[in-house]
Amino acid sequence: MLMNLTKLLPNYCNMKTIVYLLFLFFVVLFGCTEGHEVRGINVSREMIDGGDMSGIDYCLLYGNALDGDSSSIRHYSTIKSFDGGFIYVHGVYLVRLIDRVGDNKFVKAIGEINKDDKSIICVYIEAGLEIYKDYHTGEGATEYTSKRDYWDKHPQIWLFLNE
Repeated sequence: MLMNLTKLLPNYCNMKTIVYLLFLFFVVLFGCTEGHEVRGINVSREMIDGGDMSGIDYCLLYGNALDGDSSSIRHYSTIKSFDGGFIYVHGVYLVRLIDRVGDNKFVKAIGEINKDDKSIICVYIEAGLEIYKDYHTGEGATEYTSKRDYWDKHPQIWLFLNE
């Protein structure tokens, strides 16, 4: 098939075409990998890779947290190795976690954290809510119209994090 293609194109186009097709092949093969579904929530590839770079199995930790494991909820909520864009996306998944396990379970799981960890959780939630509409698709995703709307629906968490 490639031989037939080479007869149709001039020599200088052949090389460009072959290079272009190889480029597309590698982009599709390596660049278009999807995330991983965890308990019905699609976790983005960037979070999986970010967890790997930090020595965290992000999907395993998130799955255990979604199952209601208190230790996993506490660890997941206070991960300190993320920065930049990871903060926003991690915040989206934290909001989904809170929606899934509920306010009581969440507050109980993080009940022994210090003030710095409370601040970290607030930053994650606030950052996540800024891009939440872009990521909140899927079954069980609650829609929030604003940060205020979120905190109004989760007063127990607001009070705990700000005491």
